[in-house]
Amino acid sequence: MPTTGKLRQGVDIGSYFGAKGASTAPATGFKVNGVDLNQVLLARADGTDIGFNTGFTVGGNDLRNFFGAPNGNTPLPINGNFYAANANSGTGGSVASISFGVTTGGWFVSRVQSPGSGSGTLASGSNPSGAVTVQYTLTVTSGGGTGTSTSNSASSPTAFTSSPGASVQANGAPSQPERDITATLRIDYFNSSGTNISTTNITISATATGSS
Repeated sequence: MPTTGKLRQGVDIGSYFGAKGASTAPATGFKVNGVDLNQVLLARADGTDIGFNTGFTVGGNDLRNFFGAPNGNTPLPINGNFYAANANSGTGGSVASISFGVTTGGWFVSRVQSPGSGSGTLASGSNPSGAVTVQYTLTVTSGGGTGTSTSNSASSPTAFTSSPGASVQANGAPSQPERDITATLRIDYFNSSGTNISTTNITISATATGSS
């Protein structure tokens, strides 16, 4: 995975694009260690569109028009999305969490906001064709500590039959400061040969408060 130092919602944009191939994209003016990104990232001519804007532009053109994801690696439709949970109680404790999970029937993003409304499934879909295992890389980018937690049951390639998941959670307590946690989640699917056929990056966040 190329590293660029350019972050989108805490995710290095090199996670969205592939490493440079045979073609060279036009120079961007964005550099890593003094080298233009066109010498680091996969030219759009050699890859596929990532499907969303990165927020980094050259002459009004987003970098998605310069660079692409590797052919044969198809991210989930939630690639690049941000999901948040917020819970606030005036009478006691509160719980907020965002989870990503995979079953043999597909993937889902779910939210808990207790007390309050808005809990449930936020997005779902089918697993990539040919995929048999999934791996999560969960990285806390802000918050964390007391009253927060993370979980990851697929830190290495894991079969769908175990329903692997990853999540962040915040627990609010009476007379305690607000608790929050934000993390990036990289989701990699592999086929029976161990080839990575789908890479998706999302950002997940949970914030919870208790009564004063």
